[in-house]
Amino acid sequence: MMTLHEVLKNSINIGLHAVVMGLLIIPFLWFSGGLSPRQDEPVQPTMESKLPLRLMTQ
Repeated sequence: MMTLHEVLKNSINIGLHAVVMGLLIIPFLWFSGGLSPRQDEPVQPTMESKLPLRLMTQ
């Protein structure tokens, strides 16, 4: 049997890993256009955010 202290420690570790993974994944989704600030019209913001990146890379 695990003690209450061990259970809490394990759940805190899992929570921290989930937060770290979320923080690592969110920027990739944001830059790839998966996330848009306005959910009402998803096509417009992603196109606006991709055009300046294309102009910078050329």
